[in-house]
Amino acid sequence: MRISDFYQADILGNIASMFDLAVNNYFIDGDKFWDMFVISGVADQIEKKNPKYAAGKSGEELLLDVISQVGLNANKKETSYYFGRSAEYWAGHIISKSHIVLKKSFKDIHSSIRFSELQNMYKTLHEAPDEKTIEIIEQRFIRKIVNLKKLRENLDISQSQLAEQSGVSIRTIQAYEQKDKDINKASVTILKALADVLKCSISDLLE
Repeated sequence: MRISDFYQADILGNIASMFDLAVNNYFIDGDKFWDMFVISGVADQIEKKNPKYAAGKSGEELLLDVISQVGLNANKKETSYYFGRSAEYWAGHIISKSHIVLKKSFKDIHSSIRFSELQNMYKTLHEAPDEKTIEIIEQRFIRKIVNLKKLRENLDISQSQLAEQSGVSIRTIQAYEQKDKDINKASVTILKALADVLKCSISDLLE
């Protein structure tokens, strides 16, 4: 087995275990812990292949680091024994494997799927090849670049030109295109202004 294979095996197992423990032994909501993992800095260290985080810590040690970094006071409620794949273990495995296979950051994956969505997929997909679930996540990225950005680029209009012609600030346009803001929650006034310039309907802009 190559060194990179050892790294991937460690990442897959440790992250899966981390999520399993967080939900089932520390009773932290899965979506909340997914948020915590991304903002804690631990995800960044794993992406950078920092040996201390990528292979040097167990799933529980990663969990405790995340908790410490975000200032959460959480204690283990049960003895940690692992007898098989829980829905949370599987979801954590899919998250880490998506990071490796799709070469996407954890932040990008986080923006594409909620942990609770993966938990709900477990019943129907956990016995299928991992690639089937990863393909669902990958399709989220494909759809991510359509709508506002695609319509703008199809008309060969820059963000600054769209801002000038629509009266919507360039920062707002950038936020919608980067998914930092949800365009589905934009006001009708903003949506209509953008649609008028892009020569499309308001529904064409929605995700």
